[in-house]
Amino acid sequence: MQIRYSQECGTSWARMWGAAVGDRVEITTGGPNGSHHSAQVTTPKEADTYVHTLMSVIRPGTSLQACLRPAAGGGKECFRAHYTA
Repeated sequence: MQIRYSQECGTSWARMWGAAVGDRVEITTGGPNGSHHSAQVTTPKEADTYVHTLMSVIRPGTSLQACLRPAAGGGKECFRAHYTA
């Protein structure tokens, strides 16, 4: 799983690969324009490629959290980042 950023677009998103059908990736951004997006692997073909969330507009000072929710259960795994420009 990765948290990605595009300076050109001023956006961030999360993506995963090598996942299993039913796995879900989520990204939550903080701040006044905070958002939450998720994407789920729905087919075996998707499991063999990148599955990514929608892009979220971010600005300097935005906090980000990306989480993986495995279909097999267990807890979700989360990573945090902070955009500083």
